[in-house]
Amino acid sequence: YSVLDLVKQYHQSVREFRDKDPAEFGLDQDEYDDILTMYELSVVYFLKKTEKDRYLRSISNQINREMENDGYSDSIRTDQLTADIESTSRLDELEDPESPFEDRADTVAATSFIGHGIDVDRFNMMLFYGYPRRTFQYIQSSSRVGRQSGVVGFVLDIFDPLKERDDHRYRYFEKLHEYLDRTVEPVPIDRWAKFGIDRTFTGIVHSL
Repeated sequence: YSVLDLVKQYHQSVREFRDKDPAEFGLDQDEYDDILTMYELSVVYFLKKTEKDRYLRSISNQINREMENDGYSDSIRTDQLTADIESTSRLDELEDPESPFEDRADTVAATSFIGHGIDVDRFNMMLFYGYPRRTFQYIQSSSRVGRQSGVVGFVLDIFDPLKERDDHRYRYFEKLHEYLDRTVEPVPIDRWAKFGIDRTFTGIVHSL
């Protein structure tokens, strides 16, 4: 529920910010709209598709009802990025939306697919629900955030206290990130890789 509550509070704040006068912050309308465009979208990373699907259902069935009860007329609109998408049009819309603020996607549920070359400048707020099994997945996925020069990106890790791996990552969070690059797991050799025999045969002979 912590993920859902954080997403709800975040998008409530976005809606409140949208309704304010830009002059209150010393900004003109264009600057104000640019900030909204850069930060109105949240990305939530899930380790499993079942958790992603549960999140989307909970937004639709629970959180939007709570939003309405709290006096917000605009519900939270969802989208998702998984390996199942067959068109780049969804990415184009997320990158450069043509629709007004009230009709755009608010939150994107994603899986490890997002770490494979998905570059969207509007991905500047990301939540991880659980820690990926492989460090390189964490690095690749979190690096999707804050890619535009001069725009700060935010990444928030939400750990499951019932999972041993998450508990370990939480306890050693600072040290883990201090030496993050060193904890990347070595890539195993694929015995069917092209030129694999040429690269390994000499070492095998020397070891005998």
